[in-house]
Order: sequence, then structure tokens, then C-alpha cells
Amino acid sequence: MAIEPKYSILEYATLDLSFADELAAFRDGGAKGVGITEFTGPKARERATMVETLDNSGLEATVCWPAVPSVLPLTLFGGPREPEKRVEAMCNGIRSLEPFRPVACGCVTGAQAGYSKIEARQIVLEGLHEAARVAAEVGLKLALEPIHPSIAHQFTIITTIQETIDLIEDVGAGNIGVSFDIWHSLDQPNLFAEIERYASRFLIVHLGDWRRPTRSWCDRVLPGEGIAKVPEVLGALEAAGYDGWYELEVLSDNGLYGNAFLDSLWHLPPAELVRRGREAFLRCWERRTCPTS
Repeated sequence: MAIEPKYSILEYATLDLSFADELAAFRDGGAKGVGITEFTGPKARERATMVETLDNSGLEATVCWPAVPSVLPLTLFGGPREPEKRVEAMCNGIRSLEPFRPVACGCVTGAQAGYSKIEARQIVLEGLHEAARVAAEVGLKLALEPIHPSIAHQFTIITTIQETIDLIEDVGAGNIGVSFDIWHSLDQPNLFAEIERYASRFLIVHLGDWRRPTRSWCDRVLPGEGIAKVPEVLGALEAAGYDGWYELEVLSDNGLYGNAFLDSLWHLPPAELVRRGREAFLRCWERRTCPTS
């Protein structure tokens, strides 16, 4: 009997449930893991009981995200503007996530903003080095995610797997891997060659698909329902030896980020959304094929 790939859900699937209700819905929908996001949901008041709640749920913590997940500012998210204060907040977030024993803590670089490219990269290098040091102290890894070029000005100074690997090498810490997101990487040059070369350094694969036409950065569809060639990507990952978590990341604006799409996936009951996401993923998995180029 074939082994089913490990399916998880990032907390972005729900925005206003308690942590216990989220986990119950995720479990009922067929997820085995959860990526905790400190910047979503009414969870702050539950901090003292969240680890126990997770343990009782039967779900595993995958790549979890601190409330401030970047060295440079993020246009659409909060946190201090100064990189030094952001790094301090990142490190505090990493420490606060340690009790969940996640696969890794997720991070992005943040946007270049008013810095030159050279200045921005140096700031990111220094910040990631410190964050990696703190993560190592508590036995954790970091998962650095490249972001699609269309929204780089809001989120990142790196947009491809190769750029991410290059940055990680320059940081020089052995506990940083890649958070690979199908939506962000669908049209990057040499995608399949880079998957073949670097899949061993992937700590998570985010599932999602690119609507055609897309209406915003927060307008994803379920795997196989867009133009991202998800079965080919899954085939390339399997051929390259990736056997980690596949995690559904639902970004489907219901007005939170300025576009109240009537068909937003966030309107679905959480357990149904997780179930539909899992079914869509498994249909793509069954059709996975190793790309020819």
C-alpha cells in the first residue's frame, strides 16, 4: 500500500477561531500537522495552554511563524520599522515557539524599502545570522522563503530558490533551510532543475495554486485548480527525494487585505476547507509526473 504524503495546514486557513477549535477543525478535515502563525487568530490569551492543546490534538507542529517573521519591514504586517528591533522581536518569537517543537521557524527577508540593494542584503545577513544563532540555542531551524517577484516590493529581497540558497550560504549558519512555496515559484526560471538540486534543503512545501486571472496576491486557489502545474512540481519533488510535509496555505481575501472576494475560500467552514484542500492535493499527487525539463 502506498504511503500517503504528510499533509498539513497553515493557520491562515482560519482567522478568528480559538486555537482549540482550529486544531479540531484541522484534524476533522484530515490534516496531520499544523503551521502555527503568531500573527493570526485570537491566540495571545491562550499562550499558557497552547502547547497542551496541541499535544492533545494529535497534530504535529510543522514550520511555525513568529509574529515578526522578517528582518526588514513588511508593508502589510505590523512590527517595528527598525531592523534591530525586528530582529529582537524575531528572536523572542523563535524562543516562544520552541515549546511546540516545530520542524522549523519560518521567515522571509522583508522588503528592500529605502535601502540600497547592498545595504538591504547586509542588514538581512546580519539579522538572519542572529536569528539562526538563537534558533540553534533552542534546538530549532529556520525556514527562509522566497517570494514571487510581483510582490517583492512588499515582502522580500529574494525571489528564487537559487537566491535563497545563496543568501543562506552567505549567512553561514548550518540550521537554515528553504520554505518552498509552489505559488511563489510557479514561473521562476529553471524551477525543476533547482528542485532537483536543492530539494534536500527544503523544510516545508507550501501548497497553493495560481488563479488565472489572479486578482491579488491574496487570491489563491486549491492545488490543481490553477496554472502552477502542481502535479509536475510534486513529481519533481518526489524524484529529488523530498519526503517532508506538504502544507496548504490558504490566502483568499474576504476583505482583510482590501478585496472582499465573494468566492473567498475563507468563507468555507474550516473543516470543509481543510478536507477540500487535502482532496485537491491528493488528486494532484495521484497525477504527479516527473517533468522532462
